[in-house]
Formats: sequence, structure tokens, C-alpha cells
Amino acid sequence: MNFSPTVLFFVLSAQSMLFLSTPVAIIWITGFFLATAFGGIYTQGWEQLSGLLPPAGGYVFFGTFGAALRQADAARRRSDRLLAELQEAHRQLQEYASQAQQLAVAKERNRLARDMHDALGHRLTVAVVQLEGAQRLIPTDPERAARMVGTMRDQLKEALAELRQAVAALRATSPAPAAGDPGPSLEPFDDTVAALAHTFQVATGLPVYLALPADFPPLPLAHRLALYRAVQESLTNIQRHAAASQAWLEIQLDNGTILLTVADDGQGLPPETPDGRFGLQGLRERAGQLGGQMILEPRPGGGTQLRFQLPLPEEILDPTPIQNLKSKI
Repeated sequence: MNFSPTVLFFVLSAQSMLFLSTPVAIIWITGFFLATAFGGIYTQGWEQLSGLLPPAGGYVFFGTFGAALRQADAARRRSDRLLAELQEAHRQLQEYASQAQQLAVAKERNRLARDMHDALGHRLTVAVVQLEGAQRLIPTDPERAARMVGTMRDQLKEALAELRQAVAALRATSPAPAAGDPGPSLEPFDDTVAALAHTFQVATGLPVYLALPADFPPLPLAHRLALYRAVQESLTNIQRHAAASQAWLEIQLDNGTILLTVADDGQGLPPETPDGRFGLQGLRERAGQLGGQMILEPRPGGGTQLRFQLPLPEEILDPTPIQNLKSKI
């Protein structure tokens, strides 16, 4: 038999399996084999049918070889695609890591800015009030004026220490503890609030009326700090903006929440809301971080009131009713 065209058919069989779908390639290979068989029968006669076995094996071999090449090519394409996807994922991961780092830096700066504003602003406001009072008393009561100057000096020393802590935190290569004053101590929180209000009243002469729960629960540090800063900022704003003659500070526990209300009988909110001030913005951020809210609104009867509400963690909720104990400092 003369199978010279068979070599070409072998090559075409491999190409068929490589570039065509399997069913179509099998049809073509079957056609090539039949063409080879008919050509052999036509030229050599029917007695050469037994000689078709080697070409059949050749078609199977080259078809299998083409299929293997196609699978290898498909695997290479998949590998290239996976490599491209991996490179893209790596690039996105680097971008996300960079964004996360920038977000962490911005978050830390905002936290430091809030603490510096709340702590330093409160102390400097009290110091300014003391200085104004001492200046008025120098001609008539120099001893009291000297005491007020001494109080102002202590306030400024504490403010300077807080500023140094803030600068050290900004220079640190890793996140530092909260800048500014350390906030509320670990003593009972109602005592801490009462001491803060008392210090403010002594320094400014503005009466502050307290209404605190008789049985104050042990609050988490984050809640203590947020409430402490809210009291500081509220009293500072009353002194600076309200022109009030008295103030009220109340904390209530109800339905799994703690509500701080600080009110005054001053001139009320200006025509344009002051919510854009940094201190109030910082309080709103603190409340939001703990799942609460801050609302600044007119006080019934005149003046302004700030409501700072936080949900209490489940582990400290106490179903025992809380009775308010009201007193004047």
C-alpha cells in the first residue's frame, strides 16, 4: 500500500484535536482514516484491509497527541490567567494596605485632635475665666486674686503637660495612648463627674446642678472617657457662648442606655447652628463610635441643652430600677 497522503492526514489529525472541539475533531480524524482506507482499497484491493491497522493506530496516536497539546495549552492559559489575577489581587492588596494605613493615621490624628481640643480647651477656658476674675479683684481683694492666679497657674501647668503628651504621641512611630489629660480616673464615675463640675463651678462662679443615679454602674473605659469629654465640652461651651446664670447636669439610666444631659438658661442657640464647631463634631464622632448619638437643641424654658446618649454593654445592664439623687454642688 502507498500511504504517502497518510503522513499529511496524521499532521491534520493532530491539528484538528488541537484547534477544533473534540466531537468535530473526531469526525475529521474519522474522515481522514476513511480516506486512507478507501485509497488503499482503491489502489491495492480488498486484500489490503489488514494493513489498515497501523494507520488506525497512527491516527489514534496523533489525535491523542493533539488532544494532549490542547490540554497543555489550556492549562497554560489558565495558569497565565491565574497569574494575572494573582498579580492584580496583589496590587489591590497593596492599595488596600496603603489605604488602611492612611486611614489609621487619619483616625489617630482625629483622635489626638479631639483629645487636645476637649482637654486643653476646657482647661484654658477655666484659666481665662480665672485670669479675668483675678484682674477685677486685684484692687479690692488682692488675696483672693492671688488664689485665683494660683489656680490658673495649676491649670496652665496641667495644660502644658497635656500638650507635651500630645506632641509625644504625634511623634511616636506606633499608636500611642490618648493624648491630653488621661480623662476620668478609675474612681466611681459619678464622683469624677461631680469633681469636674465642682472644679468648674469654683473656677467660673457658675452654679451647676447635678442629678446623678444613686447606683452608678461600672462603665467601660471607652464609655467613661466619652461621657467625661462630653461633660468637659458642654461646660466649656456654656462658659464661652451661653452667657448663662446657671447650668444643669443630669445622667439617666434607662432601657439599656445612659443619657447625659447638660443644659443652661443662657441666650440659646444662635441663628446659625454651631454644630460645625470642632468640639461638637468631636462629641458626635465619639458617640457614633460607641453606637450612640449627640443632639444639641433648645432647652424648654430657654437656653440650650446637649443630650449625649450611649447604649450600655450587655454585661453591665442591671434590671434594678435606678433612683436619681439630685443635689446642688
